Amino acid sequence: MDSLENSFISDCLELAKAKAEYEKKNPETRKGNINRLSERAGVEVYKNTLMNFTDYIAKRLGKNRRVVQNEIRIGEKLSPAVYRDVIDLGLSKAEIYFLSGLNPEWQRRVIAVLRREPVQNIIEVATSLKLRAGTVGNLKR
Repeated sequence: MDSLENSFISDCLELAKAKAEYEKKNPETRKGNINRLSERAGVEVYKNTLMNFTDYIAKRLGKNRRVVQNEIRIGEKLSPAVYRDVIDLGLSKAEIYFLSGLNPEWQRRVIAVLRREPVQNIIEVATSLKLRAGTVGNLKR
């Protein structure tokens, strides 16, 4: 994993791992649970003191909440099979984010085409592959 060191992808993977650990220690902070669980348990303290992971990290790193959410999604959804290819191809953050929204099989297919023809637009590649496969309705299937 040496080529992953100090890369955007490694940062995303670290965020995803940290999120899982944070939510394991603080299950009441999972999306949608922060107020509901504390009310059910009769613990009013949680409402005002614990933040969900995204807000916590965004504040600590001085980043926008949405940027942190996107980076976590990449860390959670990007297939390990494509890490090195993504780095080698020099994909932009937006392209990596788009790729992470595809299921692992489609991620591999898109990367295979980009390896053959690296100047193509990643969205056009995914769409044309889906058209050929007859599953154009939703790129994430």
